Amino acid sequence: MAAAATAAKTAPGGQDRSGSTAGAAPHPSPAPAREPAPGVHLPLQRRRIMAGAAMVPVAAARTAGAVTELSDSSLIMRLTRGRGWIAVLCALLSGIVALNVVSLSLNAGAGRTSFQIDALKTENSALRGQIAERLSATRVEDAAANLGLANPSLARSPT
Repeated sequence: MAAAATAAKTAPGGQDRSGSTAGAAPHPSPAPAREPAPGVHLPLQRRRIMAGAAMVPVAAARTAGAVTELSDSSLIMRLTRGRGWIAVLCALLSGIVALNVVSLSLNAGAGRTSFQIDALKTENSALRGQIAERLSATRVEDAAANLGLANPSLARSPT
């Protein structure tokens, strides 16, 4: 019986369906994907990317299923065919307008803050200049001379 099965697999001339001779070794299987050598690890970022890429088809299938079920629900069917649809669109558009207003007010506040920062930097620079002028060596020496103090480096000791 085994000989009949082998004969059925081989074509005339001693070749099987894959094209090799009956007694020859089977074709080697394609080389498996290269894995890192033992002790060599993939970078953590690359492993994370590979794990996330494996989840994309599953997430897409689940999302497609959820959207299909949502569009077939009786609530959505009644809502889109009635006056409630106008209220839903009005609420969504009002939300978009509100977000734009908040964004613009935040940008205006940031602009005012930027002007205040520039004014304070200018004021700090002017104050630093005044401090440097008041603590300059010539001014301190003049004030000391008015008080009757002598500069030790200029005073010569009698020898």
